[in-house]
Amino acid sequence: MQRILAAFLAFAMVLSTALLLLTRIVRPEDIEVSQDTADSAYQALSGNSAYLSANTVERVGMLLRAIGRQPKTAEEFEQVASMYVGRGNYAEAAVLYESSIQLTDAADTESLANRELKLGSAYVLDGDMEHAEASYLKALEYDDSLALAHLLLAQIYFEQNRYEESAERISAYLQLVPNDTQNRTMLGNLYESMQQYDLAFNEYLAAYSRTRSAADCMNVARAALLNGNYAVGYQYLSTYLAQNEDPDGSVHYLRGAALMGQESYAEAEADMLEAIKLGYSDAADCYVQLTLCTYMQGDFTSTLIYGRQAQSRWETPNAECLQRMGLAQMQLGDYVSSIDDLRQSIAADATLTENYYYLATACLLTADYQSARDAYTTAIENEYLLQECYYNRAICCLQLEDYDAAVADLLACLDAGNDESILTSAREILEQLGIQPPDLEP
Repeated sequence: MQRILAAFLAFAMVLSTALLLLTRIVRPEDIEVSQDTADSAYQALSGNSAYLSANTVERVGMLLRAIGRQPKTAEEFEQVASMYVGRGNYAEAAVLYESSIQLTDAADTESLANRELKLGSAYVLDGDMEHAEASYLKALEYDDSLALAHLLLAQIYFEQNRYEESAERISAYLQLVPNDTQNRTMLGNLYESMQQYDLAFNEYLAAYSRTRSAADCMNVARAALLNGNYAVGYQYLSTYLAQNEDPDGSVHYLRGAALMGQESYAEAEADMLEAIKLGYSDAADCYVQLTLCTYMQGDFTSTLIYGRQAQSRWETPNAECLQRMGLAQMQLGDYVSSIDDLRQSIAADATLTENYYYLATACLLTADYQSARDAYTTAIENEYLLQECYYNRAICCLQLEDYDAAVADLLACLDAGNDESILTSAREILEQLGIQPPDLEP
């Protein structure tokens, strides 16, 4: 009897262990989709599932009642499918959900919609996105108010880089669940990635109006700046700074940029300096921006000081900063240094074609007429300030005693613009050279 009892107890323990293993709930892990998508799919599977929402004892009872019985109704197939979902056997669960759908009354669109939603979610967790998409679309044909189906389609489309379709589905989802600020922010992120900054701003603002969170406040500010609305960007950055610290200087940098966009250069200078003080990661760029702030204020000495600070820190030369430094040197009368900075600017970015005009002018002011002539030629080739360039190149040609070229440039100058002072001067020089200038059209 003792041996029989021992054997029975051992069998009971094994059976109990087996039942617990069979009925334990396995959350989806190490699957092909993102964790957010997996969580949403599992939510769709477990939301109204009697099995997945039951406690361990109840699941054991359900399993014992199902063992040895062939499911016959749509409800029975759905329950068995839930058991497979609980064990993480999503492919088998999908087959059972398909059977459940086939046995569902065609007039029962509510049940069909929910079972298609579950079938699609089983496909998601099994990594079959093509069939998952088809099932979700069928679910929405039966019931377009299934918010979770819209959301899951949006997540699938996002992971497939189908951003416009993803945005459409999240919009549909938010019409049904307007208070979901997390997914509203995701929609804003989508619009931002598609460079639809006005739409991104609207979604971020709607989220911030509900949460008043620091993160959403920064989202609103960033989208406003990207959309070129510097005043609104400044407003929300100031709101953020009134309530939060700026541990790395990045918020002051952005606010400085917003002020520059409004041509408030003195205030922008203060914010950029504060960003540097707080340890902003790209101090070189701060100093580059400071050269613009000071140049626009007419503080050319500070422009040069900030420019040298930028030069000592940057990895790649900034052509616009070097250009401003060259112009500042010119304003201060140091034409030799101006030429050096402008040549460096051209080397950094030859597409800043106005540099050739500035360089030519600096060379002209140092009496380097050949270099000035060459630079004006390049400026003319780039069609920059043609009348001024033709006239000034003519002056260089006269100094180089190339009178034929000077006459050609002066005649070209007459047809290149309407500046009265240049036209009058060009006609006077032509007359001194013995050339009768053509009559100007009235």
